[in-house]
Amino acid sequence: MEAFDYSPRMFHAMYGLCKITVAFVFAQFLNADVSIEHFLWALFFMKNYDTFDVCAHHFGVDPKTFTHHVWHAIYLLRHRLDTVRF
Repeated sequence: MEAFDYSPRMFHAMYGLCKITVAFVFAQFLNADVSIEHFLWALFFMKNYDTFDVCAHHFGVDPKTFTHHVWHAIYLLRHRLDTVRF
């Protein structure tokens, strides 16, 4: 995935977590139900908290598609993790 090609500093700046943490959370809790790409979209949205239109434009997708996948990933995170600390 292209996002994992970013330097550690850039990755953390964009998603709010280091690559190892993202890989761990994805593998432990979300692997079967959401793609890594959509998980990164959700992290980007939560970190930047911009409008869905702006975030969707950043990733080159339709805002409706972006919104659907982000809320799905956030829902899964909320129901599978007891405590989320960023």
